[in-house]
Amino acid sequence: MGDEPESIELLPVSEHHDDIGGNEAKNMNDKSTQMYMWWPKAQLFPRKLESFLSLPARVAAVISMIGLWLILCITINNSSLFMIPYAEDSPVVPLSCGDGGGFWSHPNEKCGIDAAQCTGSRAEGVFAFRCPANCKHDGRTFQKTPIGSTTVERAPLVIGGDNLYRADSTLCAAALHHGAISNKYGGCAKVRMIGQHNGFNSTLENGIASYAFDSSFVGSFEFVPLDKCKGCTDRRIAVGVVSVLMSMLTGYIFASPWLFLCTQCSIGFWVLYFGVDPPLKAGTAQLNAEIISTGFQRYMVALWGVFLIYHIAAKAQLENMQANLSRAIFWVLPFYVGILENYTFALLPIDRLLISDFNSQAGGWITVVILTGLIVLGAISQAFALYRAKKLKKMIIIYSAILAVICVLSVIPNETLRVHHYLLGLLFLPGTAIQTTPSLAYQGLCVGLFVSGVARWGPASILETSAHVNRNRDTSGEDLELLQPTINGRDGALGEFLINWTGSQGQFSLVVNDVEIWKGNKTTFNLTDWVETHVEKPFPSKIYVRVARVLRNNQVGGYTHAGVIDTTNNHWTPPDKGFI
Repeated sequence: MGDEPESIELLPVSEHHDDIGGNEAKNMNDKSTQMYMWWPKAQLFPRKLESFLSLPARVAAVISMIGLWLILCITINNSSLFMIPYAEDSPVVPLSCGDGGGFWSHPNEKCGIDAAQCTGSRAEGVFAFRCPANCKHDGRTFQKTPIGSTTVERAPLVIGGDNLYRADSTLCAAALHHGAISNKYGGCAKVRMIGQHNGFNSTLENGIASYAFDSSFVGSFEFVPLDKCKGCTDRRIAVGVVSVLMSMLTGYIFASPWLFLCTQCSIGFWVLYFGVDPPLKAGTAQLNAEIISTGFQRYMVALWGVFLIYHIAAKAQLENMQANLSRAIFWVLPFYVGILENYTFALLPIDRLLISDFNSQAGGWITVVILTGLIVLGAISQAFALYRAKKLKKMIIIYSAILAVICVLSVIPNETLRVHHYLLGLLFLPGTAIQTTPSLAYQGLCVGLFVSGVARWGPASILETSAHVNRNRDTSGEDLELLQPTINGRDGALGEFLINWTGSQGQFSLVVNDVEIWKGNKTTFNLTDWVETHVEKPFPSKIYVRVARVLRNNQVGGYTHAGVIDTTNNHWTPPDKGFI
């Protein structure tokens, strides 16, 4: 008998009153609200400990544990977040994974005519910068970005290879592709701007496939050695490990359901915001002040959300729970799966719950079907548990009301219903308000998704305009169309190309080789004159042309797909239908 593992069913809290020394709790008679106790002495230890400690001692223990966590995280993370990095005794510019380094803006037309606003002071200089970890994932572009006749979306924007990159490549993604930094720890790198270049190769390096471009581009760069780096290593992994361990410890020790929930959400919020996935870059006094200010703004919103979560789901599940060890494992670990959703769900080919995203991403609909099936199975099991707990009727009423609200919101004109993942967590939370082991895991995951969403993006709206859905890019083109250009061949020289397009009165923007070169009210443009004065010889074999309408406030609408001029035989390939 002594060799058998000790496993008994959890009895109602009131029956253990004399053993754990806690306050008398309500009797839980329904078996669906009972959990199985494995290693009962360890499960009950926190409540026994609480009965032996005075209130001042318990308060001191809480403060000490949180203080220890803060000291460890600040010590580990300070140099990689708040301090200015140095290399070769000079300060290094801290960047985010998708940052253009201050010398390139996306989309390219934001750089002005001939990209003058992007290639100006740094066109032929050197630039040292620091990148965070995880840029293979976080360095992806989510806005459709044309590269010649190719369109890049949901992939790192790296154009070129063999240490020669187009200037509009994302710096950190290019540094990772080149091997100058680590995806696991980030790092510092230095580039030298080398001006216009013709032809960029495509290579697969360090898990990133770069894109080729077979024409000239106004700017390019190469990586050069960088020595004596200080403060360049991203230590988010160490911060994450310390925080998960501290969350499990406090989740085991803290008996109070409110203290447990508030502590978990606070640790999870700040470790995500400052440690594992900072939504803003820091490193200078101004940037540090901005990230701290924004952090507390979002944290106050998160606390209101935690208060709501406690009353709609967490209190019913966590109050009078004796299985502290089960809670520390089955609630806390799924909580961090939700907190770290940009890591745990990184391989899923969808990032927004929008039909347009499902259609545009390979494997999107298959992923949606699989996830929907898993959610349905979980909902059925929860419905059965709620039925046994005599709570199913109440939940049906609650979710019927939620569904009615969603239906009303979905038909509001000129708005798109956006169920962000933090809202998705809130929607599922009422169904977890029972004491079963699966409910612990479901609730931890849902709370983690909520905290992650608020920490990274703030309380994003459930209704968004088409501009927000399109990531502030107007893709309309109305009657705009690139026509067959007028081509006059010239022996031994570049042919004469007169670009034509349709369109009513107004202004237009012309892009050649992914850079805006002209803006005006004509519907024709002599491309040959521009090439001969702006492109270095030998001239590229292909030239890519796109046109868009200029809208109000000098913004541009959707560009046509690229029409291609083959300068070797004066041939024109018309663009595909549609706009980018």
